[in-house]
Amino acid sequence: MLAWILMVFMSGLFVLLGWLVFKYVPAMGRNAFIGIRIPWAMQSDANWQFANRTGGKALMVAGCAIPIVSVPVFPFVDPGTRPLVVTAVMVFGVAAAVLWTQNRCARQCR
Repeated sequence: MLAWILMVFMSGLFVLLGWLVFKYVPAMGRNAFIGIRIPWAMQSDANWQFANRTGGKALMVAGCAIPIVSVPVFPFVDPGTRPLVVTAVMVFGVAAAVLWTQNRCARQCR
């Protein structure tokens, strides 16, 4: 039961944070505290907007992928290890989102 609650909560949190980063952070302008702060994003305002819009989309996709990837695996693992499966999917989703955003910005932001 804990795995289901964790999965729904974290999935919703990722989607919400992704939407906030996509919608509101680009309008805030470059800063050192909130947003995607990779080196390319900090070079100009256009790069900042592109990086945060791309990163917001990536976080939303990662949030949607958590239940899509976790649920089919649940019947094959012990109920005690299901939270670890959800955690592993979240870590992989965040890593994929960061790498995808950095790759897109490396090609787009000059």
